[in-house]
Parts: sequence; C-alpha cells; structure tokens
Amino acid sequence: MVGLLIGKSEVSPSRDSVFALVPTPRRDGGGEAAKITGATSGQKESSGKKNAKPKPTVDNSSVDIDTDWVAEHSRQVSRMLVGGMDVVGIFVYASESALKNSISVLWQTVRAVASASPLSEENDERLVLNISSSPRRISCRSCAPLTSFSSTALRPCDWKLGKLLSNLQTYICSHPVEVRIPLLVDDNEASAGTVKDNLCAAISAESARLKSAVAMVDGTVPSQDALLAPPRTLDNPHVVEYLAQLDGSGGIRDIRGRQNVAAMVTLSGVVHGRAYASAREPLQRAITNLEKDLISSLRSRLDLLCDEAERSVEDDQCSSSNEMENSVAKSNTSSQFLRPNADAGTECSVSLPRRVFVPWHSGTFLSDYLVNDETLEMDVKVRFEELFSFGKDLDISEILQPELSAVVPPAPSFSQIVHPKRTSSSKELVAPKTDSSKQVTPPRNLMLIGALGMLLLAILLALFMSK
Repeated sequence: MVGLLIGKSEVSPSRDSVFALVPTPRRDGGGEAAKITGATSGQKESSGKKNAKPKPTVDNSSVDIDTDWVAEHSRQVSRMLVGGMDVVGIFVYASESALKNSISVLWQTVRAVASASPLSEENDERLVLNISSSPRRISCRSCAPLTSFSSTALRPCDWKLGKLLSNLQTYICSHPVEVRIPLLVDDNEASAGTVKDNLCAAISAESARLKSAVAMVDGTVPSQDALLAPPRTLDNPHVVEYLAQLDGSGGIRDIRGRQNVAAMVTLSGVVHGRAYASAREPLQRAITNLEKDLISSLRSRLDLLCDEAERSVEDDQCSSSNEMENSVAKSNTSSQFLRPNADAGTECSVSLPRRVFVPWHSGTFLSDYLVNDETLEMDVKVRFEELFSFGKDLDISEILQPELSAVVPPAPSFSQIVHPKRTSSSKELVAPKTDSSKQVTPPRNLMLIGALGMLLLAILLALFMSK
C-alpha cells in the first residue's frame, strides 16, 4: 500500500508535522497503486552434518509504484486542503529490505508528488514514512526531490508521536473578488488570446493585490513583530480582513481597448479562506498562509470553470457528424479552445463555484467545490470517499457552507458563455426576455385586507371620540 502524508511543513526549524495518512485509491482498472515484487530466496541446511547452520536467506523483493497515479492523487488532494496544510510526503507498507531495494522508485514518486502539489512554504524537503511488518516498526526518512538522485537520497530522520490537531488555531477570511476576462475572436492569437492566459493574468493581479493589502486580525492591525495571536480553540477562529485597493481590471489593462474582444466575462463572488496555524508559528506566517489559501482557492475555481468549458467543447465534437469531424475546422480545435461565438460588446456575469468545508479530524476541515448542479450528497461525498476514504460516514448537516447566499435567478454557466450552442444571441444569457403583455398587478387579497384595516381604524376612532 502507498499513500500521502498530510501535514505542515517546517512548523519549527528542521521539524515537519504529519496530521494524517491518506491511502491512494485503486487504479481505474482495479489494481493497487503499489505492490511488492520479487521473492525471498535461500535454502536451509543442505549438508548432512549435525548442527549445521542454515544458509542466510536473500530478500530480493522491491516496491513497484504507479508514480503517475500517486501524483494525480496528490494533485487532487492538495486542491482540497486549506491553508497551512500540505502534502508533505508519502508512506509505504513494505519490509525494510524491500524499501532499501526501491530507493530509486521512491525518489521518483516523491519527485512526482512534489511537482503535482508544491509546498506552500519554501522548503524542498519531503518525507518518506515506512510502515514495516518485518521487523515491526515505523521509520521515517527525508528526501530532497529537487536535487539529483543518489544512493543516499533517503536520509534517516527522527519520528515522534504527539497531539497536533488539537493545538492548532483557525484563521478565516471572506474576500470579495471580481475578475473581468475578455473573450477574443482573433484566430491569429491562439497563444496570447486564450481564456486560460487571461485567467492566469487575473490570478497574478489578485495575488499582488492581496500581498500589498493590510491585514486586520480580530479587528486590529497587528505589529510586524507579533509572534502569536491570543490562543483559541479550533471552533473559535480568528477573523482576518484584508484592506486592499479596489481594482476590478483583473490584470487585463493591456487588451481592454482592442477590437477583437467579442465579450467581457465578469467572474464575481466571495472567496472564503481558511488556514490552520500551530501555536508555535509567527502570526505573520498564519496570515500569509491564509492569503495563499485565497489565491489557491480562486485558482482551483477558475480551473474548474475551464474544465467545464473544455468538456462542453468535447461533447459538441462527439455529437457532430463524421463530415464535420473530418473537416479542416477540426485541425484548429486546439487553437480555438474557449473562443466565443458572441456579438461584440457583450458583457456576461458568471458566479464562481461555491466552496464548502467538510469536517475531518479533531475539529479540522477540508474543502471542496460545487459547480452548477452538483450536490453535497451525490458529488462531495463521492469525491471524499474516493480521495480520503471516509465519505460513507460523512454527515451532510455538518458541512459548512459560508458562501451560500440567498436564492437568486440562475446565472449562465461558463461553458454556455465561452461555447454557446443553441442560443441565438449571448445577450439572452444575461437578461432573459420578458413578456411585455403581462402587467404586474397587486393581489386582490392585499387590497381587501387594506380596506378592512381602514374601516376598523375608523370605528375605533369613532368610539374613542364618543367617550
């Protein structure tokens, strides 16, 4: 078995924390992500001499790991982690001999995991935890996947057990975001004019805006040398507010006035961030982790919107006729990805995917996102069961939905805007047509109640005046 280590990197110098072990699920074909290969060879005493010692056995077993599958699991899990939590390494169930015979495979796996889920801190060290059955013990090693491989790539390190989650402090923030993204129609600018490029520019602009903001913790601005916030329990979070400059451009000032902008999409919403900090961490580090969680959450939502639009394009291609599939237009599909067929000057508004927080261990929470018609029961529970192996026992009523707003008319999906199908004009997505023949009239019951109220008031006044 192989899996991921979830924890915090560099809680103190030369010290990482591990909160939980998350096993990697089976592959799509049903096979295990890791297996033991090879066998133990050797013979017992072969001579007829009395009291002869048996020959020592040779353990040639090794660990075979599907590196790409573990890396993909790490990528998806890291998107569900909140601020202050990272994939800090991997764990394997194997004997000490199998581990020593698999240093190269383990290093390649750690390297793939580090590439799929970078740490929030500037640290290139990852952990490899070995749970051995022969002999029965737990050993831990550190690895620097960014360096070149050597026979000593896995270095032994100390492993101690202790209570960690109960000592964490929670920091939360609700940050309004409005990102404006142009949709281009010029086929000659396939690289610079794609929506994905503009999304990256918008994220960079929002990240710079947050970094220059002034953070208020529980209503006060902490000093730069503040070490710790007042201690609180996990269920009593510190509230952080970022005083940032207003900027709705979304990092697209350089193309705003151009003629090939077919439509302008506004992605708006409130991004709720959450981060966990150890009691020994500086306050500024907790604030920085919360900023990174906001940016990471925004990036994850925009990635989901792009994935939704890409699936819409693929569905259209699958349903098209063989004639269209063999046409010249098919060769330009990649360059026209996410390009609208909209009228110039159209402005559309799209709501960001909604973030929810799922209870985990000892009062901590993980996160997930709901897109379009997804539900907690049918989608969130299934994803956590696949990625974290605990979705079956998940109580829907305990899931936090801080971004749940009042019921509003449904907004168009991102795929409808960037790839309209059966709409005559994209403007219909923004403001549905209303029937002018239908006039809104006040209800008759309301008029009757008003008349009775006036009559009752007149009777009371007459009785008062007669006295």
